[in-house]
Amino acid sequence: MKRLTYAAAAVLLVLGLAAIPAQSQSYGFVPLLNPDPVSGTIGAINGDVALLIRYIGINAGGGEVTVAAGGAITLSEATVATDTVECPISGVAAGIIDVTNGDCNTLGEVVDVINTEGSSFRAVILDGLRTDSSNNTLLAAGIATADSKDGYKVYWDTNVTNFNLSIALTPYRTIDHYLTAASGPKTDTAAVGAVWGFITNGEKLIDNVYSGTRTVLYRANETVTYTGVGTGLEIHSVETRNKNGYLGSETVTTYTDLLGASTVATEYDYPYGIYGKKDAKLLIRVNCATNLSAGVFRAYGLFGNYQH
Repeated sequence: MKRLTYAAAAVLLVLGLAAIPAQSQSYGFVPLLNPDPVSGTIGAINGDVALLIRYIGINAGGGEVTVAAGGAITLSEATVATDTVECPISGVAAGIIDVTNGDCNTLGEVVDVINTEGSSFRAVILDGLRTDSSNNTLLAAGIATADSKDGYKVYWDTNVTNFNLSIALTPYRTIDHYLTAASGPKTDTAAVGAVWGFITNGEKLIDNVYSGTRTVLYRANETVTYTGVGTGLEIHSVETRNKNGYLGSETVTTYTDLLGASTVATEYDYPYGIYGKKDAKLLIRVNCATNLSAGVFRAYGLFGNYQH
């Protein structure tokens, strides 16, 4: 099935997103400077990434992440639970983030806990929103290192309670894009991060990695298997502020298209383009509401700087 969504323009302008006829060389009424194609593919359920986590501490043994069934996250240094992070606060940090607790049951609360001042870890949300639940929605995974430049990926557990497939339409899919080294000498040259020439203790989150950029969605396609009534294809323009030691923030503008029938290959064509807001991430989501047992999802667009 194929959808040609010309009528979306008026709706999107009301919502604050923009659907605009493409113009030669300018890709719309707000020209993009040297835009690059950008795409995302989820080849199967449990393939979208909720969080990126990286160890920034000085322990030569590095740092690790474990995700338990139900989504509880344990952060460790040289396999010993870190004493720099915990939620809820119990007095002695034990490295455990209990996602069933009201203080850390959303992705936003989880990253805020991990990014607290003095923490040996940093985290950002990728294929998700700050308001998304972290309780029983994250895919269980055994202990694994979080030392690489790319960071450790925490995946969505799509077919249990999080019945969505989400794609952040961005080239920034590794955590190194979101961090900048602090000034000053390295604190531990033996630490694993030193091999990249970074300062391994004190890497800072960039406030908004999307500053000066804009994303345009032109096409998406999906084949998903679900029961009940699917909520729709959601397009979120996400203005995010990452904070070091403080609570992050997020403003979301949403447009929803009709979702294709279960098991039916469906294409969503936006020949005029759907423009996300300036300085914002564009998140595309298939929301199946109550059940999702299989799925393939792809999105295609352009990403670039805009003229001020």
